[in-house]
Amino acid sequence: PRGLDPGAAVPIRFETGVGCTLRVPLTLEDRFVDSNGSRPMLSVMGHRTTATSLYGQEVLPTPLPAGAAVDDVPRANPYHSALVWQPRRGEEGRVYTICLKASTQYNGCEYSFFTAPYQ
Repeated sequence: PRGLDPGAAVPIRFETGVGCTLRVPLTLEDRFVDSNGSRPMLSVMGHRTTATSLYGQEVLPTPLPAGAAVDDVPRANPYHSALVWQPRRGEEGRVYTICLKASTQYNGCEYSFFTAPYQ
């Protein structure tokens, strides 16, 4: 994520339905190598989800919709994981905007980047 402009996120749209499993592969790589040959370790997690319908918009109380998860993979570089979600009855009729948080750890510090520009 080094050098990524968080405000330049490009929305990607996927469609799924109740009972169908959506699996979105996630791959991150930070090509920075320090003078010792070390590379930062990366990870991804849910940050915020907004559900929009004809009747309004709400930020969900959890980072991801019910039943959604980012595969639990140890920090790595490159990092390979997936967002997996199988919508349930009652979640239909909405558009979900899922913001993911990519983190990099280097020299004891953690830096975060987001997939959608939230204020």
